[in-house]
Amino acid sequence: MRMGRPRRAASSTLADPAVKSLFEAMDLHGVKTCHVEQVAGLGARTIHKWRDGQEPKISTLRAALNSIGYEIVVMTKEDK
Repeated sequence: MRMGRPRRAASSTLADPAVKSLFEAMDLHGVKTCHVEQVAGLGARTIHKWRDGQEPKISTLRAALNSIGYEIVVMTKEDK
């Protein structure tokens, strides 16, 4: 059972789209913020700050994604 206030949906955060992808993956797999912070070696409340709009370093975002089995991939941008 989750304690504290409910986590905001990824779509309602101020975060960058790449960070929103992390939140969506966490929600999909039921992974708690504190787990990602601990496994990735991040400080407490780091991910909460990202949700509120603070921009992470690419290396820190990579560590968070890796902690739940994801990675950053660079792709060509599709023509619109």
